[in-house]
Order: sequence, then C-alpha cells, then structure tokens
Amino acid sequence: MKRFLAILLALLLVVALFGCGSKGTQGSGGDKGPTQQPSQPSTSEPTGTGGQQEDSGPKYPKVAGYYDPDFDYTKFPKYKVAYLSISAGEAFAAFDVAYENWAKKVNMDYTRMWAPTQYSAEEFISGMQTFIDQGYDGLILEAGIQNYERVNEILSEQDIQWVSGLGAARVMSENRLLRPQIGFDRRDLGKMTVDTLIQWKEETWPDVPWEKVGMLVIDYSYNPDTHVLALGMEQRWVELFPQFGSYDPAPDKNPENFYIADLATATNPDQTAAQNLATQFLSNPPKDIEVWLIGTPADLYSVGAANAAEKLGMTDRVCTACQGGGALAGRWDSGIDDAWRFGCITSQQIYGELIINMLWAFMSGQATPDTIYPEWVDVNDKGDVIDENGNVVEEHFIPKVLLPVQVITKDNYKQYLEWSDLYAYGPGEKGDYDYEPVTDINMFPARMDPPESYKIKK
Repeated sequence: MKRFLAILLALLLVVALFGCGSKGTQGSGGDKGPTQQPSQPSTSEPTGTGGQQEDSGPKYPKVAGYYDPDFDYTKFPKYKVAYLSISAGEAFAAFDVAYENWAKKVNMDYTRMWAPTQYSAEEFISGMQTFIDQGYDGLILEAGIQNYERVNEILSEQDIQWVSGLGAARVMSENRLLRPQIGFDRRDLGKMTVDTLIQWKEETWPDVPWEKVGMLVIDYSYNPDTHVLALGMEQRWVELFPQFGSYDPAPDKNPENFYIADLATATNPDQTAAQNLATQFLSNPPKDIEVWLIGTPADLYSVGAANAAEKLGMTDRVCTACQGGGALAGRWDSGIDDAWRFGCITSQQIYGELIINMLWAFMSGQATPDTIYPEWVDVNDKGDVIDENGNVVEEHFIPKVLLPVQVITKDNYKQYLEWSDLYAYGPGEKGDYDYEPVTDINMFPARMDPPESYKIKK
C-alpha cells in the first residue's frame, strides 16, 4: 500500500509540474528597444488566459479592423507588437501615443517607437530584423516608400505580421499596394490645402493682386502618394485661376505662379532639405512675388518652410499648410506663431484605431490583407500583380481606407484635439490633452463612406 501511494504521489507531482510549466508569462509593454531578450512568438489561435477552460461570447470582434468595446480581447494571446519608424519627429511621436492607447485596449504588449540614429534604410532593416529575432508577433512600420519592397521581401519569409503606418506600403516601381493603406484621397487633400491657403491670402492680403502671389509646393516625387498631393494642388490652382494656364501632370510644365520644389533632389528628404528648398524660392523668386503660399505633405516640411520665412524676415507674407498638423498644438501652446498656420489633419487616435486593430486582426487570424475592409477595395488600385501585357497574374483585394480630414487652425485646434481624446479614451477619462473638455462625440466625424469611384473600372 505504501508503495502504491508513493507511486501515486510521484505521478501527481509530475502532473503538477507540467501544468505550472505550460502557463507561461506575459510581457508588460513600455519602452523597450531591440536589445530586449528574445521571447517566443504567440500562436495565431485563441488559447485563453487566466486558466479559463471554457470560451464564451463571440469568437472575434464585430468588424475586423475596428475596436469592439464589447469583445474580450484577453481570450487571445497578449501579442507582442513594436513600432519602428525610419524618421523621428513630433508627428511620429503622436502616433506612438495613439498606438499605445489602442494597444492597451486590445491587450497587446506594445513596445514604444524605435528609430535608427539617422535616416538609414540599412540601420532600419537591421533593427527590424532584431525585433523579428526577438519573437515579436507584429510590427507597425514607417519604412519610407522606397524601402517597402525590400521590407516585404524580408518579412514574407518570416513568421510575423506587419502593417504600414502613415506611409503607404507599395512597390515603388509599379506603384502597387503591398499592405492595406489607411489615409486619405491625397488629390482631394491637395485641393483642400490650396483652398485653405487661398482663404488666408484673401483675408490677410486682400489688396495684393493674384499676379503677385506665388504658390509653392514642396513635393517628394519618389513617393507616389505624396506626388499625387502635389498634382491635386496644381489642379486646384488652375481651376481657380484659369488665366495662369492649364493643368499638365509633367513636373516641368506648370501654370504661372505655381512652383514645385522636389525633395527628390536632396540627399535626405528631411526638414533641413525642405527649409533649403523654400529658401531658394523665397530669397530669389522667379518673378515679382509679394505673398507666398506653401503647401507641403508633412509637418516637418511645413516647419522647414516656416523656418525659411522667419530667417528671411518674411513670416507675415508667407503661409504654409500641410497634410497632417499633429505638431501644431505643441508649437502654438509654447507660443510659436510663425508661417505654419494650418494643418489638414486626421487625429492620430482616429488613425491609430485602425492600424492597431487591423494588425490584431491579422495576428489573430480574423482577417488577411486581402479580406479586411472589403468595402474599401478600389477596383483600380488593389495590389494586383500585372505582367508586361497588362494581364493580371496575381489578383489581390487590398483596401485603401479613407479617413475624414479636418483643417485645424489656432482657433479650433483645442476643440478638435479634445474631441479626439473623447473618442479615444471615453467621457471623463484623462487623454492626451489638457484643454477644456468637450462632450459632443458628433462634433467632428470619425468615419466616412467609400467613394463611388472605387467601384468604377477605369
């Protein structure tokens, strides 16, 4: 009998030890770099947490790629996710804050933004590989448009999911989508930028004739999406001022008083490059220009343009607006009042919801890049691989989700950002900003409908 009890106790001890060893641990998130010790990647199947033996409720969130407040995300593994950006800056830091917020909501172990020490594709890819080697389940990447083809080649051979952030992931030579794009109709956004700048001129310098107003666009033609923004600005310029000539997409054929400064000519497409290009035009204009309107594709380029105007003593006669504007609040709060006056923005929190939840959907198996957001598939731009004869050899259904855009000014930015806090954190919760709270969730739109043009084959 004693022998039997001894054997029984030994067997129970083995079972107990096995059970303890199989539970595992979960990370806690926070600021971690690529030197963190490796951990094993999570599986894509729900495993449950907290020793639960039975699953209850829906298998997945209501709609793939959107946050579902009624869904229990702890039923799935605590996925490890990192944010890598080839460039640092205020706008990217704001995205980092938004990603962290939404990551908490969906039970992710989120690593704060990592960036290389300089704008270097090699350093970025090396850092990316380090995170992969450490067993991360997913990556959010700002790799630079010229690097996504190589990034995709590397990641396609890895057991890891990824999405792009603000910049669209495309094969640059073919302008072909590689991952779902969250953003804007940049042609329409270019037109909105011009309208905003023209309104400023009419209110501030009504007596200056349009023949003495210059429209400068800081472009980055290597990036197809950025270049479309510039083309939209040019189209709007000739619509409003047909006396200056007609629209021609060729970069060297522009209407009168419309100029393009292309960052593709610079070694690094950074803020300093934008400042140098703006300085060239402002200090040595091609004709007699008294007022300059400058449209740009990003915060740092409008900062560069504004710096150029300030150094030349031209702030009063220069106005710049950009796609974005997340850095404007901090500048205005700190008393900076220069030529950067407008941002055509979607809150990073609105953006971040889709980025984080799309990545969660990929990691959990709820969706793939070809099945998520099906209503947002543009029949003319969905990632198809096409041969030299124009035949589709590999069909895809990669979506492009458009977000509503708001022009922020010094008069309305606090209301918009507090509304963003209300949307992202909920009523009465501490958000990213400390302005007077708002309570109307419908003050600004958070969604829009797909355009009819997505359904029309060109």
